[in-house]
Amino acid sequence: MSKRILVESSFTERIQVKDCEIKRTVLPTKGINYLDDDTNAYSYEEEDEKANMYFEYNNEELYSFLEEIHKEHCLMPEVIFTHKTVDKQILFTSGEEKHQRIYYNEISLALHAKKGVEDKQCFNGFGFTNQPITKKQMYDLYNLLALQIGDVDSCIDISDATYEIILGPEVAGVFIHEIIGHMCEYDNGSSIMQSISHSITEDFTVIDDPTSPNLWGSYEFDDEGIQGQKTVLFEKGIFKNFLHSEASAHAMNTTPNGHARSLNYQFRPIIRMSNTYLETGHISFDEMVATIPYGIVALTSSGGMLKRDVFKLNVLSGIMIERGKLTQKTGSFSIWGKVDDVLKKICGIGDTALTCSGQGCYKLKQGPLPVSFSAPHIHIKSVLITKK
Repeated sequence: MSKRILVESSFTERIQVKDCEIKRTVLPTKGINYLDDDTNAYSYEEEDEKANMYFEYNNEELYSFLEEIHKEHCLMPEVIFTHKTVDKQILFTSGEEKHQRIYYNEISLALHAKKGVEDKQCFNGFGFTNQPITKKQMYDLYNLLALQIGDVDSCIDISDATYEIILGPEVAGVFIHEIIGHMCEYDNGSSIMQSISHSITEDFTVIDDPTSPNLWGSYEFDDEGIQGQKTVLFEKGIFKNFLHSEASAHAMNTTPNGHARSLNYQFRPIIRMSNTYLETGHISFDEMVATIPYGIVALTSSGGMLKRDVFKLNVLSGIMIERGKLTQKTGSFSIWGKVDDVLKKICGIGDTALTCSGQGCYKLKQGPLPVSFSAPHIHIKSVLITKK
């Protein structure tokens, strides 16, 4: 059997802006991982000049954005702007070679405000592969955060209780990634996944697709050299497929689907998601809201977690629903539940989705691994909500 060696080179430029000061750092690395034996990976640094031979970015859009924000606005954001070039080669002892180069561009912004003695922060970001980030996109993100930070003083706290809820597209995307996606990784969900796809709405179709162009989790082949494949996880409410590495596919007597990924050459590939999305349904957001006598819309999220079959979603902001109307904005809260129980309570899937590209997954401390997720609104009949 032909053995494989992963050779990875990368060059990262990181521009950090805080208190109107700009700090630029660069990090070139190169390393090898012998994928099919127990030899440890090793690495060495290259000279900046040599790495720059294949690394050229124009940061004028970023600097123009910062200059205009400084002149026109009183709230100056903290900014982290990252460019990364990654070259990967899989060398086979049979003589075959595979090569891919991916350009990552990412920005994150944070704004701060005071609520009493507390320091409140709103933050968000996004990223793409193989395409630049424009100044318009930076402004759109800044304006969204400025709107959120301006609402801090008017937010109400909510009581611990069971609520009818609509997950906004950002929170729904986190739900799809953290709960559905991780459960469909064979090493995470093989013991329980096939038993829970009963009584789920037929609108529930979830797909993971590393071949989607320009998204944060996109790639041509995984870190075992297997071609990335679009994989249907759920179709019309029925569980269909796991995400596999070569070893897990062999254990299930099936074909690997190109989902063995590593954070970098220092780690062995494990089963990971890429770009995971819930397909749109047929209900508008306004129609969902109109059916709810008392409930909550979860608007923004700071992530979540899954432990066996119990999940938690962290929500940063929401808005109350009373008699089918949107009313007061809320502060942060957490959503809890058992996966099978909550899936059965999904009663509507929205007709418009939002893609969150530029996210990081931290499975087994290999993070932030580039992933993206996308989802429309999800209407859940009842779920436990607690204060953070």
